[in-house]
Amino acid sequence: STMAWGAAADPDEHVRKLVERIQKGRGPECIAFLPSRKLTSTGAELLAECLVEAGRQAGPVELLCSGHDVGRAGALALGKAVRASRLQIVAALAATQDVLEFAEGLQADPSGPPALVRTLDLSHKTLTLAGTRALGKALQVLAGLRKLSLSRNPGLGDGGLAEIAGALGA
Repeated sequence: STMAWGAAADPDEHVRKLVERIQKGRGPECIAFLPSRKLTSTGAELLAECLVEAGRQAGPVELLCSGHDVGRAGALALGKAVRASRLQIVAALAATQDVLEFAEGLQADPSGPPALVRTLDLSHKTLTLAGTRALGKALQVLAGLRKLSLSRNPGLGDGGLAEIAGALGA
């Protein structure tokens, strides 16, 4: 099942309700945060904590929240959640700084198992060379990655693409 989520009035309350559903085993396989709504840093942290608790036994396999500025703490928490959960398809974040924090979260537990993510969409994030360096290191924990979308990041340039290709062993 897919669940579009988000509310204009109190977005964190809506995330709390989503977390309750996941904790009761009634959460959706796919969570899509509507672009017209707001996923806050607090909401991202609440959802990430729930996904870490669910681990690889429960919870969604797809998280779509691209374009939401979840701040440094939210991006870091989402990175940790991606590493610890059963998420396989992820489209997230809003900008280069978020990607840096997300990459740090992916690497937070070096002794943990690799993330299960097969598809990572980081399109439209204004990625720069610095962002691709951090991302390149983080991609090494995504052993099952089959698709990485970096489209519409004009700041990448040849150097950024070379960093990513090197990290992926291409």
